[in-house]
Amino acid sequence: MHIFRGKTAVALLAAACLGAGFAAGTQVGRVKERLRVRTRKVVFSGPHTFTLAGRVHYPPRFPWSRHPGILFVHGTLPSGKDTALYRLLLPALARKGYLVLSFDLRGFGESYKISRFRVPQDLDFVTDTRAALDYMLARLPVRREEITVAGHSLGGNLSFIVGATSPEVRNIVSIAPGNYKFPEAYPPAVRRQYMEKLERAVGQPVGEEYWMRLVRPLNLFQYLPIEGPKNVYFILADGDWPDVRRYTENLFEQIETPKGLVIVPHANHNFGTEYDTGNEVVDPRPIRTLAAEIDTLIDSASGR
Repeated sequence: MHIFRGKTAVALLAAACLGAGFAAGTQVGRVKERLRVRTRKVVFSGPHTFTLAGRVHYPPRFPWSRHPGILFVHGTLPSGKDTALYRLLLPALARKGYLVLSFDLRGFGESYKISRFRVPQDLDFVTDTRAALDYMLARLPVRREEITVAGHSLGGNLSFIVGATSPEVRNIVSIAPGNYKFPEAYPPAVRRQYMEKLERAVGQPVGEEYWMRLVRPLNLFQYLPIEGPKNVYFILADGDWPDVRRYTENLFEQIETPKGLVIVPHANHNFGTEYDTGNEVVDPRPIRTLAAEIDTLIDSASGR
């Protein structure tokens, strides 16, 4: 047996501590790496063999855990899921403990590009959203009893429709939904304005027949009353258009299931990002408030 004394013993003890500290530091580094928000690109099949592109934001939890899931649907903005508003909002939700799946509707972002419209069904965004929900439930580590469908603007309408008609969905969070009526109710000038906005987003002309096919299911009043144990939440910007606010407030009054309505102060329709494309952040504060309000609404519904 060797006995070390004096400076030799001190040096060996220091070396041992240093080695243990390095090993512990390495382990801590690995744990931190596992606990940060991770993102992953995914591709899945939409209707009619259309390919839809998505991105998953994993919360800072161990990878084998299952998480409350949020399916998020973008609005009529050309960059789709990669618009600045969503690039800031969705990781913020993941940091709060949710697995978030965002995706590009057909014609937007990285999803299937419609070269030309052959039949009105080519603009069936509702079916795209259902396909994304099916993908989340089948392929991602989510808790099936804690599924939320959320969306902004056009996506707020799509999230309401799919959430209201899908038994797997527990919570609906509709953020500044569009004030869509039945297409016959629009004056010609207003109809053309809506069509031009969609044309700018998908990058090609949209015929009136196709636009009318798209708009008809977006009138949210036709889905009332909502059946099943669902929580329905609306979030509006205080600086949004009066028509959008009136539409949402009237819809809110007619809903009989558990519900909530939140107004975010000092915010425009795109919650702190520019109006036309949403690609530039004008003020990040409404986005932080938006993330906190979504978390509070879902958390209160879960009873945690």
